[in-house]
Amino acid sequence: MPAGATYEPIQTVTLNGTVSTVTLGTGGTIPQTYTDLILVCNVGAVSAGNIQTRFNGDASAIYSTITLFGASSTPSSGTYPNINVMYPGVAGALPSTIASNAVIQINNYSNSTTYKNMLSRYNNAFTEVDLTMSTWRSTAPITSITLYSYSGSNYLSGSTFTLYGIKAA
Repeated sequence: MPAGATYEPIQTVTLNGTVSTVTLGTGGTIPQTYTDLILVCNVGAVSAGNIQTRFNGDASAIYSTITLFGASSTPSSGTYPNINVMYPGVAGALPSTIASNAVIQINNYSNSTTYKNMLSRYNNAFTEVDLTMSTWRSTAPITSITLYSYSGSNYLSGSTFTLYGIKAA
């Protein structure tokens, strides 16, 4: 993040029921006037699930994720090349209470000449902490972000997803 940058709220979604997907920038409405994006998710799931992410609805296998994680007392790592989603947190399932959070930074999201990188920190109060770096191998500007609850689970009612834009001061 550039020195002197400021966060400006773009969109917040608070769930009033359980759903399996949340889209920010529906219809391609993420403004292209910021340098980077920060997405803060405070979530839980109805049953074992996890957060998966796609940009602009692209389901092709041009994403990759590298992660370091500690689940319970066992640290580990993983590499996931040529997949059709990115994982901001991969080691364990979302808890059945809203006790997980992910802070996701998306760099140069509006640039049309570079691949898009996503850095994320994910943790829940029960079992794990993850640090991941993911890449979407596309030069298209990001106009929407969709978050899927893995394995057909649903996000809990009350879960929140807030997208911020970062502008250099």
